[in-house]
Amino acid sequence: MSGLSQRAATAVTAVVALAGTATILAVESLVSGPPFLAIYAALIAVLCGVLRVVARQTDPAEVPPGQWTDPYLLAYLSGGPDLALRTVALSLVDRGLLHANGPALSVAVPGAAALVQRPVEQRLLQVVGAGADARSILQSGTLHDGCEDIQRQLRQARLIEIGPARLGSGLLRSGIAATALLMVAVARIVLAASRGQHKIGYLIALTLLGLVLVFSSKGGWSSLVSGPSRTRAGETLLADMRQLFGTLPLRAGQIQPGGGTSELSFLVALYGLAAAPAFASSTLQSWMPPAHVAPAGMAGAESSSSWDTSGSSSSSSSSCSSSSCSSSSCGGGGGCGGCGS
Repeated sequence: MSGLSQRAATAVTAVVALAGTATILAVESLVSGPPFLAIYAALIAVLCGVLRVVARQTDPAEVPPGQWTDPYLLAYLSGGPDLALRTVALSLVDRGLLHANGPALSVAVPGAAALVQRPVEQRLLQVVGAGADARSILQSGTLHDGCEDIQRQLRQARLIEIGPARLGSGLLRSGIAATALLMVAVARIVLAASRGQHKIGYLIALTLLGLVLVFSSKGGWSSLVSGPSRTRAGETLLADMRQLFGTLPLRAGQIQPGGGTSELSFLVALYGLAAAPAFASSTLQSWMPPAHVAPAGMAGAESSSSWDTSGSSSSSSSSCSSSSCSSSSCGGGGGCGGCGS
């Protein structure tokens, strides 16, 4: 449940903006240039802080009920489509459906796409075909489109939000804050003109900076261009799963290749490519674009997380074959390295 409704968040923003504007206008004629600019800057800081806090409080805080032990879903939640696609490719290689020779990928089993159920796996196997360069196809829009089902599931559960979906109320709140700043600036310019003062350059520059800041806040215009971002519920889920699988990084050297368990997929999904064991790390690094040494993550997501990862990995030892698994052995929800849903 959200800490604040969108309507309540807008009301809070309006009250703070009105109170700040009224206070400054009341003392405006008593304050000289530099002190006024300091007060005006403080108003900008307060409004930006309020916008940030109320946007945060409108995020859902509780993880919705359901099975979330799906490594592909967790990889997307942790690092966006780039990490999700690399987790999928690594799982297919580990299960013997793809063959990796450095950055070169090829289908290892004829008709492999028919042996898997996940759309993102089918799409990857179809794109690879007889052979492909992993560095190019893992960045392709075609494969990113294959993550649509994963993204849709995360959005429906409000674990992530995408730009336009969060624009409306956030933009209204940014508009309220911008109106407050403009009212104060215009009133100050009128007062200065009545006194024969014309040095308003600093005030105009500060106003423009304030407008940029309030519209760049979460929920403002930046929402249109920002990538997927986790909600508080998404962060809670990741923290819970990293606690559940907290011993995985310590046991990375014990993970064996061959797709016998889903541990490799969960390790990469939750802790990033750098956490992969030796037998997988060289392959993963060969898939990275030459200009990158680490995966490009979701907005606000870093593979080297500082979340508490203490706990046990009670469900990571479930086994599956290279082409299918049962829901009872995989913790439900396709949590077996992606070998079926």
